[in-house]
Amino acid sequence: MDGRVAEPSPGEGTSIEPGDFVLGVARGHRKHQLIKLVQGARLAPEHRRYAGYTHAALVVSADGDLLEAFGQGMRLSHLDDLAMRPHQVVHVTASPEVRERVVAIGLHAFAGRARYNALAIVSTALTSATGRPVSLSVAGTHTCSGLVAHALLAAGAVYDVDAALVTPAQLAIHFGAPQPPPEDPSPACRTRRSVGRPAVTAP
Repeated sequence: MDGRVAEPSPGEGTSIEPGDFVLGVARGHRKHQLIKLVQGARLAPEHRRYAGYTHAALVVSADGDLLEAFGQGMRLSHLDDLAMRPHQVVHVTASPEVRERVVAIGLHAFAGRARYNALAIVSTALTSATGRPVSLSVAGTHTCSGLVAHALLAAGAVYDVDAALVTPAQLAIHFGAPQPPPEDPSPACRTRRSVGRPAVTAP
């Protein structure tokens, strides 16, 4: 599956479509520091900068509505909420029909009140520590990047590991996203602010 990427810049509009996704850089949170550390241990030297991506969210509307898996489960948010944090919009090459299927998978998980898959982080840590694949998961649960990876299976994405265990860094590498900014980045990227924010509801 091919992936197109477009980097948002301050003051410029960013075109997004349902089925795209966002990669985020979150700092100062222990969980994100752990994710960064574990990802870095698994990546080849030339890819280790990608470990800076520690969050992912699925775009579910052209107005910038996002679907995220987080510690308490699933939530709908908006691209504007990331305006002051370093982030990257990743545009996926897919037909409108395929995009609908990708979004439908995500919203189905939201409607079912899917829980956060904390065991996937444990699996990733154990895999890094032992050098052997370790897969621990509970059906119907998702990490932030696992949710995105799972939804994008409908668009033909193929990963080297179970979609539930795909990390933000692996999503970035798979779809050819730019590397995240360094630890002390210039002012955070801003994306366009949409007028009105129509509610996105699960089917």
